[in-house]
Amino acid sequence: MYSQRFKWIDELSCISPKYYHSSQEKNSNPPPQISNARTMPVEPFSHVSSNPLYKQIQEIALNFTLKQFHITISPDVNISHIASSIQSNSTVTHLRFVGQIQETDMTTLIKAFRKNMIISHLSLKEIEISLLNLRQIFDMSYVNRRLRVLEIHHCTSDFDRKLFQQEIKQARSENRILEIFV
Repeated sequence: MYSQRFKWIDELSCISPKYYHSSQEKNSNPPPQISNARTMPVEPFSHVSSNPLYKQIQEIALNFTLKQFHITISPDVNISHIASSIQSNSTVTHLRFVGQIQETDMTTLIKAFRKNMIISHLSLKEIEISLLNLRQIFDMSYVNRRLRVLEIHHCTSDFDRKLFQQEIKQARSENRILEIFV
């Protein structure tokens, strides 16, 4: 049986190893044509296909369906670049920020949130935001009606906690669409 396998391979029209030698050598054996009966149709990657797998691969490769974006704030992060990306991006619906951010930088981000009309979830974790920034976020939620969920985790100092709770309570009563998690 072992010898029969090799005999079968020998009988097949295989591509000659000489064809794959360097381009400096003469190519005397071009590759044989493969019959259509044995081939599977292969659609090019750039082609918009009806095959869902190709669509999914293409969307991932081109970031058409990037839905969630997680940003860890650090001194080397360019806030204005992030803000312009948020403002112009048409696919990200969930944003999550972690780290410390200055009040002016947060104001820059909030302006970008206001202009991006598809963000539905905004998560702020361990970012000390000022009362002014919190009010700006709530104002932005009236303009950006797609914002449905606001998560604020460990974002206040003990000094501001009561004022934050009052603002959150007022925002919950005024904007029934927005879910606020503290």
